[in-house]
Amino acid sequence: MITDNNFKELARFSGPHSVSMYFPTGRVGQEEKSRIRAKNAVQLAARKLEKQFGLRPSQAEQFLQPAIDLFAEPEFWQDQSDGLAVFIGDGHFSHYACPIDFRSQVYVQQTFYVRPLISLVNEDPARFYLLSLSRDNIRLFETTEYSIQELEFAEEVPSNMAEALRIDDRSRGLTRAGAPGKKAGSNSVFFGRDADHDQENEEIKVFFDRVNDGVTSILCDDNAPLVLAGVEELIPIYREANSYAHLYEEDFMAGNVADKQPAELQEMAWNVVAPHFQEQYQRDLEKFEAKLANNEASFGVHTVIPAAINGRVEVLWVDKDHDSYGTYDEATNGVSLDPEQNDANSEELLERAARAAHASGAKVYNLPRTEMPRITSGICAIYRYNVDAQTTNL
Repeated sequence: MITDNNFKELARFSGPHSVSMYFPTGRVGQEEKSRIRAKNAVQLAARKLEKQFGLRPSQAEQFLQPAIDLFAEPEFWQDQSDGLAVFIGDGHFSHYACPIDFRSQVYVQQTFYVRPLISLVNEDPARFYLLSLSRDNIRLFETTEYSIQELEFAEEVPSNMAEALRIDDRSRGLTRAGAPGKKAGSNSVFFGRDADHDQENEEIKVFFDRVNDGVTSILCDDNAPLVLAGVEELIPIYREANSYAHLYEEDFMAGNVADKQPAELQEMAWNVVAPHFQEQYQRDLEKFEAKLANNEASFGVHTVIPAAINGRVEVLWVDKDHDSYGTYDEATNGVSLDPEQNDANSEELLERAARAAHASGAKVYNLPRTEMPRITSGICAIYRYNVDAQTTNL
């Protein structure tokens, strides 16, 4: 999985010629199709190196050899994600299995093409926490739409109910177990000779009280939603124990999750919490409409690209399935389009805008055209302040 540091390194790279390759791979059963896509990508990259930079076929093959060797290894294709990104430059070779179903793309220019990766490293990602609950195992994850990472509890936090209650050392008579960290009047639970079901629920409550203490000590003042996962009868018990302010109440991930792998948990949890982030996206769309009349938002390459390059964009939308080639003139702050790429200095302008916006801390959406504020344009933006389209570079 690519990290923000990886992304920044790729974004900074420049050389005499650089190759960026993207194609879908699939997680299971797509090995042969992936090998064919990889072979086609290498062949297309070689032709572009020859045409755009004048390399001889043998030079192009030598330049691409690290990828050729990697793609020839059968084991490489056995552990893939949804898509593969490969970067080859002067003294540089890297590749990343990514949870994105990339469209097949090959770019040959002096810098790496990184726009398809930007949703993985956004400053404001769709980030949330996932708490996997069972009587025998507790796991906490920091999660996004594309990634998942398990967090470690402090040693004093019990990992299972038996550990929390020390059942093996406890008699069946009247027992008092403290539940630290709760509000006054609820930090002690008494067990008597009641029905087994009632006693088990009380024991689970004691366990979850202690788990809650561990969760809140990790999350502290964070405001990302906490999604619960577990069999249905455990969820209301944990909700009663919870003191984290941003517990996701609208839904939970139902079922026995104790033995599920993190990647499977991430995918299932995202389906549960996605509506929360879709609401955030809807708010950005509404904000775009509200600011459009005051020149605090706009669409189109001639206005948005200069603003993005000069760090004036707060939120940027770019069409993930469209490229816009041309040149940007720093002296005039103007954009000239070159769809046929006849100018040797032409670059993919949506890539440059997205890269600059990300570097300045803007939120960047790389989306299909149908999900953008204006489906007639491949680029839209909300500005940090009023932007005059004719303003020259500062």
